[in-house]
Order: sequence, then C-alpha cells, then structure tokens
Amino acid sequence: MAVSKRKRAPLWKRPELWLALAAAGFVVVLFSRDLEQTSPGPLSAVHASLDELDGAGSCKRCHGGFGESLAGACLTCHEAIESDLDLRRGLHGTLDPASAQACGTCHSEHHGAEFRLVSDTAFAAAGVADVMAFDHALVGLDLAGKHTEIACSECHAASEVLVLAHGTRRFGGLDASCASCHEDVHGGELGNSCADCHVQTQSFGPPPSFAHASFDDGGDHAGLECATCHEPGSDWSIERSFDREGPGRAERCDACHDQPHTDVLLAAAAFFFSAEPATSCRGCHDPRDGGFSLGELTQERLAPAPPGPVAARVTPELHARAGFELDGAHTELGCADCHGAAADVAHDFSQRFPGREREDCAACHTDPHGGEFEDRGPLACATCHATSEFAPSSFGLAEHRGTDFPLHGAHTDLACAACHEPSAPQQALRFDAVGTSCADCHDDAHGGEFDRGPFASASCSECHSDTAFRPAHFGLDQHGLTGFALDGAHGAVGCAACHTERLDSGPLRFAGLQDDCAACHTDVHDGLLAQAAVALASPSNAQAAPTDCAECHGATTFSEVDRAAFDHGRTGFALVGAHAQAQCETCHRPAKTADADLRRFGRASDLFGASMTRCDDCHADAHGGALLPVGGAVADCSACHGSEAFAPATIDFDHGRWTGIGLEGGHAGLECAGCHERPAVSAHGPRNLGLVRGSRCYDCHADPHVAQFGDVRGDSCLRCHDGDARLTFDHAEDARFALDANHRDLACASCHDAWPLEGGGSAVRYKPIAHSCADCHGTVGDR
Repeated sequence: MAVSKRKRAPLWKRPELWLALAAAGFVVVLFSRDLEQTSPGPLSAVHASLDELDGAGSCKRCHGGFGESLAGACLTCHEAIESDLDLRRGLHGTLDPASAQACGTCHSEHHGAEFRLVSDTAFAAAGVADVMAFDHALVGLDLAGKHTEIACSECHAASEVLVLAHGTRRFGGLDASCASCHEDVHGGELGNSCADCHVQTQSFGPPPSFAHASFDDGGDHAGLECATCHEPGSDWSIERSFDREGPGRAERCDACHDQPHTDVLLAAAAFFFSAEPATSCRGCHDPRDGGFSLGELTQERLAPAPPGPVAARVTPELHARAGFELDGAHTELGCADCHGAAADVAHDFSQRFPGREREDCAACHTDPHGGEFEDRGPLACATCHATSEFAPSSFGLAEHRGTDFPLHGAHTDLACAACHEPSAPQQALRFDAVGTSCADCHDDAHGGEFDRGPFASASCSECHSDTAFRPAHFGLDQHGLTGFALDGAHGAVGCAACHTERLDSGPLRFAGLQDDCAACHTDVHDGLLAQAAVALASPSNAQAAPTDCAECHGATTFSEVDRAAFDHGRTGFALVGAHAQAQCETCHRPAKTADADLRRFGRASDLFGASMTRCDDCHADAHGGALLPVGGAVADCSACHGSEAFAPATIDFDHGRWTGIGLEGGHAGLECAGCHERPAVSAHGPRNLGLVRGSRCYDCHADPHVAQFGDVRGDSCLRCHDGDARLTFDHAEDARFALDANHRDLACASCHDAWPLEGGGSAVRYKPIAHSCADCHGTVGDR
C-alpha cells in the first residue's frame, strides 16, 4: 500500500529549535550570573583599594563588557599608558602592538594583596632581564657618569611603594630635563640645554664640552673655574656674555693680569717679538705649558712648547736686550739660581727680578777679597776673573811681574791661595800686606839653628834655590868648612843620611851633631868589640872608651879590613894554636844576602851560640857527653888536650875521676883499645878511640849462669864476684842452705853439677836445687 509523503514545516517554525535556543540562553544567563558573583582569586592591593572594583559588575571594569577587550578595559583607567602607546614613548611604547595589547602577560592579577603587579617578572616578560641594568635610552634618556650609579628610587620615588596613590605613576611621567633634578645655577637666563656645555661624566664646572672659541688656549686657562674670569654679577658674567655679540673680553693679558716687569723689559720683548707690549707676554709665557709660573725658569730658545709642564722661556738674546748679557758660566745657570725659586715666598717679584746691572758682580757673588779692591771701581772683578769661571784667575805670571814679588821657579806652579791664604777659615784671600821673604811663607826647616852662630846672616838662597828646596846646592867644599870634610863614601850620601829629621817637627838637624862613627852608623859588631875593649883595658871601669872604627876600617868602604893586622885578642878571644891557622870564614860564615846594615860577614855567635866560652860551644864532643858531668864537676878539654891538636892527649887520664869507673883488678892491665875499639868512622869528630859498650858487667861479659839469678843488668854480679873475678859468695849469708861441718868441705860441684842446655853446652846449676837430705841421700841405705 502506498504511503503518502508529509510536507515538513520551515525551520524557524519548528518548536525544537526554539526549545534548544531557550535552553542555551538559560545556560548563558546562569554562567554570566555565576561570573558576577565568583572570582578566581583576591585582587592585588592597588586594585583592591578601589571601590569601583569591588561589588556587582566590577569584573567587566577590568575584563571589559560585551564587545570590549581586556586591554581596552585597562586603558580606560590607565590613560597615561594609552598615551605612551599612541605616541610610541616610554617602555610600553617600545613594545610591539601584539604584546602591548596583552596586559595580563606582564601584569597578572588575582594573586592577593602581597602580589606586586610591577616586578622583576613583569619586566622580564617585557624583555628587560635585569631591572638594575635597564637601558634608559629606550625611554629617551641616555644616562652616563654618576647617573648610572644611583638607585632607581632616587629618581623614581614611587618605585618601591606597594600601593600607589590614584593617578601616581611608578616609573613613568618624569621630566628628562636637568632642571627637574638639579638647580639651575644660571637662574634660567641662558635658556639653552645644559648638555650644550656640560656632560654627565664630569663635574658641573668647568664645562669640558663648551667651545670657548673667542679665547681658546688650552693651557693654564683651561683648568680655571668659569667664575674666575666671569665673575657673577659683573659685566663679564657667564649670563651676560651669552647676550653679547663678539668676544666677551679683550684678549690682552693686562685685562686680567697685572704685569710686574719694567718698561725696559717690556719694550725689549715687544721689539724682539714684533708685538705690542700688552700682547708680547706669550713670547716668554705660554699658558699651554705652565709658563706663567715664576718658579723654574729656563733659558731655552723660543720654540713650540714641548709636551708636559715647562717653565717660562727666556732666550739669551732677549735676556741681553733686557740689559744683562748671559755669557760664560752664566749660560749654564737656571733662572732660579739668580732669581730665586717658586718656594721663595719671602721675596716679592721686584726683589727676585730687580733688573741688575752686568757690572754689579757683588749683587750675586760674595766678595772673596773682603773689600781689598773696592777702590778700583765696579769693573775690578773683570780685571782678574772671567765670566766663564772664577778660578783660576786670569791674573797670570805676566801681571804678577808688575808686583813686588815676581814669580820664578816652583812659585810659578802654586795656586794663589798658597801664598795669599785667608787669615781665618771661610774668609777671603789676603792680597795686601803679604810678605816677600822666605820665612813669610815657609817654615824654617832648620828649627832656628842658623839664627845664631857663623851662619846667622846667611840667606836661604845660599843653600837652596826657588826651583826646589832639595837637594841643596851646599857642596863638598863648603862642607869642609864645618870641620867635617866629606871624603871617601861620605861624599856620595845625601844630607839626610847624617842630618836626620827631627822627631817633633821634621826639619833636618845640623847643629850639635857628633863626628864619631857611632853617631851615624849602626855598630855591626853589636857592641861586642867595645865590651871586650873595656874588659881588657880596665875590668873595673865600665866607662872606658870603646874601640875606634878607623883602626880597622877606612872611609871608602867598610869591608876593606887588613885581616893580618887585626888583633883578634881585642874581641876577648885570642887566636892561638890551631885557631890561629883557621880562616876567618870558618867561624864567621858569610851570609848569602846582606842584612839591613849591609853586613854579610857572619857572626861567630850565629854559628856557635852566644857564649863561646867552652870548647864544646864550637866543637863537637868527641866523647859523646860521657865526660861532662861526673860527681858535679864539669869536664875541661884542656885537662887532657892542648890547642895545637886534639890528639894525642897531653896528660895521663884518670879513668876513675872522669868516667866514674875505676880500673881495678883485671881491668887495670887492659889496653884502652881493649874496651874502646877504634872506629872506622866516628860520629863525634876526629877521634881514634871508640866508645865502650857500657859500664856494667853484662855490657862486656856473657852471663855463665844463663839467667839463673834473674836479670843480671845492674850490679848483681858484684854480689858474688869482685873486680878480679874472685868469688866472694858466702853460702851461709847469701844462700838459703847454710853449710854445716859435714858439707863445708865438699866441692861445689858435689852439689852444683853441670847441666846440659837445649842449644848445646852446659851450665852449672844453682837454681833451682834441692834443700832436704832425702833429695841427695835418699830414704834407705848405708848412710
């Protein structure tokens, strides 16, 4: 069955559409109502303080109503920000348009009263990572110098305030002009920008960037305060100078400075620099290099100023035009040497620069002559001295010949002060009343010896010349007149060899000299000859006259002595016998080199000792000392030997007296050589008998008892034997076994039989031996 198709009603007539729209509108109304009554969090302190943001309908005040954006709602209250955005100024004006409309990106809300809408987080969201390093050039203010060191709050007073008053800005709204923070010292009269003259990197004055075109020297004036030249309130103040056309002040030095120079110097400087007197100051004083200082002046040629501070420059030509030509040593002086230093505040300019005359030497120099030449006029100094140097004087030998004392010989080499010495230390040289005799300048080298006597009237020139004091021209012929002729070697010696210097003052001695040899010559015999002569002449008179050197020596050479004529007995040691035949050098051995007295002839005492009174002082003891001290006596060689020859002995020798060993018994008949064997070579000189082996028995005899009685050295043999080798042994006294009547008649060998020795031979046994009866007779038997 066919179904008929129903025609549907239009969409706007359909009831389900209207029902859906009604339901949706109801939901929107409910949601909107809920938004008016519920917040996502409490407001910040600054927004919460506003009444209009609290209550019904307050949300749309910030979030915007129907068809209004959040940014538009914000700018409704923050009109200053809106102006910054429109004019593209301030921090907000630098943001791109999209970021500038997203207020909530930087300034988040609904975090409570403690939340700061402008914080480091807000700045970071705006692209400022470090608030303290914020570049103010972004807001049209280029900060430099001390402005970069101050805290934000010093300019932005509300920067740290938590709740801003209505209409107050935290950072914006400030005036960038200097006067907004600093006092205008010009009172607004200049009207120009401060930056035209001043910069932030330096102090306020003087302005380094100001172009002082009308007076630009860049020197000492550059460091002055503006008010130094532009006095406040004067016709030349800074404020009035800007209103005046052309230069603010005439560029004449005397417009500001008083000049202390004389008219002569000003006229000379003006002529020298081809300038007017009032403007010629720069010829010597350059303000660019400290040249206005009166301190360290120099005499440099006029030239561009060198780098660094220098002093005023005065050329020698200008100094000469001023009336004082600088020449000689004056050219090497600094200005301060004559005109004082800058620290010399005790003298004013006129005292330091008095305009001296060239001839007035005394104005600077002390008169070393104490006014002796004042009567010769002001040019007296130039007569003797040059400007190149004061000493030596130009007064030479030729000028000195015109005085009362022409200079000759050694006097020509002396300095003036040698004769013209000052009367006291640190005083001037003396030229008036200077003596001309030798004694006026020279000490008497002879200590007044010639003030009296035959030479009292003699002058120094009779012995000395003015070329040299020594040597004197007093010759040998003249010396013969003194009573002591210089003959032989005396004619070749200098005066000081005999006329020695005095110990106190040093001059040579001429008076009171003795003419004996000892007065000048050292006694090379050390007084031995004199002592011997005294002893020989008069042993009791110690003041007897010594020997005369001329008896042995001549004046030509000391060593020329007639040895054959010399009496050696005068020395106290007469040469007799073999001594008379010996050469002098045997006892007086010559030295290889001469001593201080030029002596090479040796002394016997140097070879043999000081005494030389005994034979063994010079000769070796042929007996080896065996005959010297015996029983306190000292052996005398002459007791046995003569001076002609040592051997043979001259008398019979008492062996017991001299050796302490008497020849008795078997020893009495022995020949000397029996004990004193004749040596092949003797260590004790020319002897023909040797030394004995010793004075004890064992030295010559062997021990037949083979040490049964112990060490036989000493006198042990004499306990049993006499000097004839006879037995003196007493068995009852000297043995432990006394012989009774039965044993007395027995032969010794009955008990002391021969005993064989290990090395061969035999010896009678005495020790040890038995003492008991049984040791010899046994215990049984006939007996």
